[in-house]
Amino acid sequence: MIKNSDRRNILLIHQHFCPPGGFGNNRSFEIAKSLTEAGHRVTILTGSGNFNIQPDTLFSTQSTNGIQIDCIRIKYDHHMSYVRRMYAFASFFILSCLRVFRYKKSTDVIYAVSTPLSIGVIGLWYQCILRKPMFFEIGDLWPDVPVQMGIVKNTLLIRFLYWMEQKIYAGSRHIILLSEGMRAYMLKKGIPAEKFSVLYNGTNIHQFSPVAGKEALRKQYNIPIEQFIVLYAGTMGVANRLEFFVDAAAHIEALGNTSICFYFIGGGNRLDAMKKYAAQKNLSSVLFLDSMSKDLVSDYFRLADIGIVSFAPFDILETNSANKYYDYLASGLPVLINYEGWQKIAIEDAHCGYSVTDVETAGAKIIQLSQQPEEYSTMSANARVLAEDQYDRNIIAMQLSLLISQQSSSEAYNRIV
Repeated sequence: MIKNSDRRNILLIHQHFCPPGGFGNNRSFEIAKSLTEAGHRVTILTGSGNFNIQPDTLFSTQSTNGIQIDCIRIKYDHHMSYVRRMYAFASFFILSCLRVFRYKKSTDVIYAVSTPLSIGVIGLWYQCILRKPMFFEIGDLWPDVPVQMGIVKNTLLIRFLYWMEQKIYAGSRHIILLSEGMRAYMLKKGIPAEKFSVLYNGTNIHQFSPVAGKEALRKQYNIPIEQFIVLYAGTMGVANRLEFFVDAAAHIEALGNTSICFYFIGGGNRLDAMKKYAAQKNLSSVLFLDSMSKDLVSDYFRLADIGIVSFAPFDILETNSANKYYDYLASGLPVLINYEGWQKIAIEDAHCGYSVTDVETAGAKIIQLSQQPEEYSTMSANARVLAEDQYDRNIIAMQLSLLISQQSSSEAYNRIV
């Protein structure tokens, strides 16, 4: 527990907040839970994408693990069209801004979690009205991601988004980056190094942990013991370029290897296209499974042999802090990524994974690990050590608790410039 003088009433604004048992990234919940256990009081302001709210109710309040959750009935999921997603962002923006006075007497710190980028503007609005410091957490670098990928093309809109980004950074008390790869981008944008800290996305090292033997778990799920399982668990979208690893599966099959199987777990706007792509190649080694809760998917992490992270070849995506990267490592899985950047350095330095940028090399590395049990065991153990040493969310939450207490100790606050 922290000292009374360091305790804060924290309002965490996260449109896509995922509660325990949900189907998304539950980092915010686990961080909020740890902050609460340390002595802070945490309130969540979120949308209803991961909650069931009565159709005739616009606002709902519930609690879990000592955390108050204020939910606005605004649905959102990755299957929505671009227009519907923009509508969901705009609706959450307006309704959140209108609720600011509800928190005037109960808030010491505002903690805004992006994406979307507009969450930062909500945070600045709350900071201005409540006269309390705003911390801004960045999981993806917006607008750089959609601009580099060609999703946003309108010149005026691009200028507006970059202007908004600069206002948010300038107005924030402190910025939290979820990956080491984001550091260089922030410095290039002229953000002083003392204005931001890197606190990794991280993982729950207790929920995701290796098992001594996979036989019993595989038997439970009717999975052959002899299969060597390559696992992808996460969103299947344009940014993920999963065709790369489907092609790797085809390459492995073409070599006559029948023991290696690829499991793709999750959803997204490219799921149907990926199923069709795999079907056209008539692959017997590729299996698609629906999205599932963290509790259930953690079993698949334990029974798998390799974890893969896939992104399209854009420099900005190398800064990613994907959940699956951390969860694979905690589960003792060697990791394959099809890009370079900070994760390549981390897994190669720790000798627990490979960066593979062409399909043939990816196939060769997977076959190599399936046929070299001693090398595999070494890399598996190294993966777990890396997760425990650097990516434990309990430790990350305590670092965040200290940062919030230190950075919010002054009565000074930042206004929108």
